[in-house]
Amino acid sequence: MKKFDLEAAKKGAPVVTKKGKEAHILYFERDNPKFPLVVIIEKKHVYCFTAEGKFYVDKLSDSDLKMKG
Repeated sequence: MKKFDLEAAKKGAPVVTKKGKEAHILYFERDNPKFPLVVIIEKKHVYCFTAEGKFYVDKLSDSDLKMKG
């Protein structure tokens, strides 16, 4: 898996979590400066992420986003 690339994700490049779970970004510009991305994981769970694809602002997580491939 490659490092998360916001611009590539905006163009439709596939995204997954570090654990390899399917992720689809529903919205890129949520009105929240820390967590602007709205993401659905495995077509059932909705979470918010940082613009860098992080689940938490201050620590790493297996839920952080990566580029698929």
